[in-house]
Amino acid sequence: MTEPQHQERFRVTLECLTREIDALRNEEAAIGAYREGRPPSNLFLTLAFTALLGDRLIRLIRIFEDEKATTSFWYLYRSAPRRMKNLNLERLQAFSGKLRTVRNFIFVHLGKKGTFDPVALWDAAGITDSEMAHAVETVRRALYDLSVEEFGKASVLFSDSDAPCSYRPDFDSLKRRIKKNITRLSATNP
Repeated sequence: MTEPQHQERFRVTLECLTREIDALRNEEAAIGAYREGRPPSNLFLTLAFTALLGDRLIRLIRIFEDEKATTSFWYLYRSAPRRMKNLNLERLQAFSGKLRTVRNFIFVHLGKKGTFDPVALWDAAGITDSEMAHAVETVRRALYDLSVEEFGKASVLFSDSDAPCSYRPDFDSLKRRIKKNITRLSATNP
């Protein structure tokens, strides 16, 4: 690959992963809000929650898969290690390894050992909510810093009409707003 092609691939990957990590963070907030609240009586919300769990997993894999043939966070890191600062690489690599276990035996391939009890395999991989949150927030900061350095600003996934001045609210604020919206939606009658 020529230098201009490599640079373009790097930039496209950075832009895509910055959007993916924002979407993943939003899903994490929605999942947290759903779990903290009263179970909604709205069937659509219950189905949407289940869909978010699968979507979250595929986004985690897209971002953290550590294979040479993929353009994940690790591709960006291998391409510009000096531009990525304050990363606990051992912890992030361990997290990526745990995701590989889940990916290979449950989500993508439905391996014989994972087909009968996928929850047990997820638990056996040892991925905790706090470990996932740490990996997402750490890589999110690195991608934002790199985006600002590369493009002069970070990509915006969506604007928030409830808080137009802040399209990247803190996680707890985002979760509170989602919880409020879930309550509102759950209370509506068709």
